[in-house]
Amino acid sequence: MKPLSMNANNHVFIFAVAALAGIGGSVTTILLGASIVWAIISLSLKRFPPAFAAHDRFLIVPAVIYVLVQLVAMLINSDTGLTLVLRKLVPLLPFLLFWLMLPRLRISSGRSLFESFALGAAFCGILALPLAMWQGLVQHVRAEGGAGNALPFALICALFSVFSLLNLLSDIKWRKIVGFIGFVAGFVCLLLSQSRGMLPATVFAIVLFGVFFPATIKPWLNIKGALVLAVVAVIVVWFGISSADRISDTIAYMTSENTTATDNSYSMRMDLWKHGYELIQQNPIFGHGIQNRRTLVEQIGLNFSHFHNGFITALVDSGIVGFLSLVALLCAPLLAAVNAARDAFYRQRLFVAIVLTSTYIVGGLTNFIFGHDIYDSIFLWTALVIFISLPGSAEEKSEGSVRGTV
Repeated sequence: MKPLSMNANNHVFIFAVAALAGIGGSVTTILLGASIVWAIISLSLKRFPPAFAAHDRFLIVPAVIYVLVQLVAMLINSDTGLTLVLRKLVPLLPFLLFWLMLPRLRISSGRSLFESFALGAAFCGILALPLAMWQGLVQHVRAEGGAGNALPFALICALFSVFSLLNLLSDIKWRKIVGFIGFVAGFVCLLLSQSRGMLPATVFAIVLFGVFFPATIKPWLNIKGALVLAVVAVIVVWFGISSADRISDTIAYMTSENTTATDNSYSMRMDLWKHGYELIQQNPIFGHGIQNRRTLVEQIGLNFSHFHNGFITALVDSGIVGFLSLVALLCAPLLAAVNAARDAFYRQRLFVAIVLTSTYIVGGLTNFIFGHDIYDSIFLWTALVIFISLPGSAEEKSEGSVRGTV
């Protein structure tokens, strides 16, 4: 069988990352690791030129600084030897090496890879929904898809359900249909995950889509469109009932001193945040080191791997310096998209960048930001898609001119 071209493989990988994220969980991390290794081999063999653009440094530099800050914080607080430090450094390697994938990806058109990513996002919810429904409606647990945990599954659904809406901008009818179905399926998966922290980010992103692309709303302003939306609303409300108790508990906890909420996750989070604040005051500059995080959490009798707030976790891990490096990395795709030339693709790219940054920030208020392989790989993949689609990049060549083969 004739081997696929590099261009075709790029599209397959980008599509697969988005499409399999919900059902495959850490498949995004596996694909990232495999792509990095293959990029290193290919660059060493000079199979394609090291095509880097000037604007790449606005993503690469913050990522490298983020890792270096974590390393410094770990070394400063290393009382148990270098073995544990090196073990904690391994999960950070993707932040150091992901940029080596840029030349390979730039063999393809950045815009076409962006569109493959959006199409994959539609299939993410479609593929994950049957498993999520089985978990939520039959097993009566919070849906986690193939992610192994409801929290990363909620992040995946929050991002890719909204990215799926970009298919509504296509001139191809079947892509519009798949995009809408993918959005509904992904949003239902999010509801089944019962993750309250992600819902505000998704609602914001949906409203933002309407503001950025008002033309997509017009086709729904008729009887047929209204009926379809009514059916979708009924489906969403029906599945949303599974989250109603958790949402009402949240409201009750925040509005009443004598709350009757039965979910003790609120009081545990408050205990974690108070303890985190005390730890930050002890070492405000470089924190306590990632390797000591779990031990610090256990000081108050809880068995968690983080402080259920990504910003507090960052401050405890690596202090103010680590917090600033985290914010810089989070905002890198957004700043690049904002400052890019206003080409015909500007709004789509900016929309994805805003959704990416805002979802990680809002979700990070109660959960992870970085420090989980799925969270890390999803961010890096999406950031790569944004950067290879920036105008002026070497990848903006026609796919027909691609000669490389695997």
